[in-house]
Amino acid sequence: MTSVRRLLGIAFLAVLSAVLALALLVGYGIAANARAEQEAAEFCADIAATGRIAPLLQRAERDGIRYYTSREPAAYHFVFPGWVFNAGVCRAEVEGEVIRATRWRLEGD
Repeated sequence: MTSVRRLLGIAFLAVLSAVLALALLVGYGIAANARAEQEAAEFCADIAATGRIAPLLQRAERDGIRYYTSREPAAYHFVFPGWVFNAGVCRAEVEGEVIRATRWRLEGD
């Protein structure tokens, strides 16, 4: 009887450990995504509409912020990594060298 009780206790601890590990992993993912979204929002808030894109690109290079461009509409997308396949993205739409609009969001696959 004590061996059955002991096995049940070990099984309970194993299941409890797995549940706690999963909870920590999910909590970390939520925190990482929230941080990425906040960084993108703050970066976009610092961008002045009708400002120039060149200083922003220099800041991104200096701070190690990844970015890519798109053509239609012409825009720069500044990427702040989150959990696994998610990222906070600040999008600066440009006309020539002038920033016309900004927006941010959390993107993911």
